[in-house]
Amino acid sequence: MGNEACKDMFDGKGSVLMADDMMGKEMYQVKIGEETRLYKAGTTYREIVKEYQKDYENDIVLVFVNGKLQELFKKLKSDCTLEFETTAGEIGHRA
Repeated sequence: MGNEACKDMFDGKGSVLMADDMMGKEMYQVKIGEETRLYKAGTTYREIVKEYQKDYENDIVLVFVNGKLQELFKKLKSDCTLEFETTAGEIGHRA
């Protein structure tokens, strides 16, 4: 996992991680749109969504993790691609 492939390294709470913070902690690459960031293992999807909600008119209520629908309380377990489902979406308005 090369750092050059990632825009920033985040702790899931909106803070950029320094190299010392990452020592001994498993990190995963998360691709959202054209952007790839690093997050600590165990970061909830809700924590990640908080960083992106400002870019969406409607509330993000679910995420697709590598194409599989997941609830926001679930935790990051591996490298993945995330897509957001909002209340305006076909599935999200029922959540």
